[in-house]
Amino acid sequence: MNRASRAAWTRTKDIKARLAKRWKKGEFLSAEAPQPDPLGARTPQGEPPSGDDGAGSPQAKPPPDASLFPLRLKLKGPTSSEMLEHFDEVRAWVQELERAEARAPFALEWKSVDHRQLGRNRVPEAVSFDDCDSLASFLGEHEALETFRTLAARVVGRHPVLAEWVARYPFELLEHADSVDRLLEVVTWLAGHPRPGIYIRQMSLPGIDTKFVESHRRILAQWLDPVLPPEAVDTRYSGVRGFETRYGFRTRPEIVRFRLLDERLAPAAGGYTDLTVPMAEFCRQPPGGGPAGVPEPGGIPDFDSPRSHTVPITDVFVTENDINGLSLPDRERSIVLFGRGYHFASLAAARWLHNVRLWYWGDIDTHGFAILSEFRSHFPHARSLFMDRETLLAHEPHWGSEPKPVTVDLRYLTTQEHALFDDLRSNRYAERLRLEQEFVNFSYVMRSLEQL
Repeated sequence: MNRASRAAWTRTKDIKARLAKRWKKGEFLSAEAPQPDPLGARTPQGEPPSGDDGAGSPQAKPPPDASLFPLRLKLKGPTSSEMLEHFDEVRAWVQELERAEARAPFALEWKSVDHRQLGRNRVPEAVSFDDCDSLASFLGEHEALETFRTLAARVVGRHPVLAEWVARYPFELLEHADSVDRLLEVVTWLAGHPRPGIYIRQMSLPGIDTKFVESHRRILAQWLDPVLPPEAVDTRYSGVRGFETRYGFRTRPEIVRFRLLDERLAPAAGGYTDLTVPMAEFCRQPPGGGPAGVPEPGGIPDFDSPRSHTVPITDVFVTENDINGLSLPDRERSIVLFGRGYHFASLAAARWLHNVRLWYWGDIDTHGFAILSEFRSHFPHARSLFMDRETLLAHEPHWGSEPKPVTVDLRYLTTQEHALFDDLRSNRYAERLRLEQEFVNFSYVMRSLEQL
């Protein structure tokens, strides 16, 4: 028999390694969790929220086996021929296990082996652990076991519907050991005040602030979904970014910045020409007014008439570069919005933007056209500005390189735009070509604007 064969005999370290692997999977702690109450359990509302920072909800696991103990683990020992050829090594192997049994909280199970030359001998066949306490002591995990039991009883005692979660994700519970009491306070408060319509910091719970909730949104979402009634969970929102909206908290107002290019618009905006307002205020149309009090678009009035007090907006420019927005020249009945990258969903609520001529100015690169396509998915009538082949070829000295080009097809481009986009993604002119909008010559901009 070779050395490799003898090394395959199960030793104390092998027993510990096999059990430690199962421990790390949560198998033993799950078996110690309080059992779910079949009458009190509820299915979570919709899909469980996932993480947009790379940390989604844990993958679902099968229900734990609550009847693991007594636990029996079979041993691999010597064959009959090995016992004859390496009797001293076999005896040393048996003595090692016996010494381990004397120290460790497990019991050896024996079998009798009748051998023609050696006669009848007893050989260890398995080890057994009576309960999880003995196994945890053997692995040096007894403190973790006791902590889990305490936390599990606390969580399930407060909200029995969380018994299944506790059993499925025992190590996540241990990971939040220092926060469990505060997490329970948040969940309990929301159970009594569903969809509260306040900011998180207004909960006024001891030891709980906005940062605590924000840093624990992932586990809170896993608890809130099964605890709250269905009508208290807006399943259209998910992930940590959708936490507040999903559970009925007020969210930080989304901000939009715009600049008036016609000074006659300023009186209706309190005399200001560069304004930053909540998106909701920008999008709404009060009677007789447009965004933030700026008159809404409509028919061109007679400016010479003393009875005319409003100036309708007819053109809205959107540019991704702040300096471009600040540099655009005066233009009658026009405003400029400072760009928002790919985030236009909220802006789509501004219905009045569908009644004006809408111009989008972005970089001439694949991402610029991707953003244009996204913008036009909300505003089909939008036209691009300085994003054409003529502008690109006229500024060759300013060509740069795009780090990670977009290669997917874009749905909302015109024929000419898509042709240029294809040339960019196929590297027709240069590798990963881009012309950033701030490099478009300002005199070129002025001449082109005069021709609009």
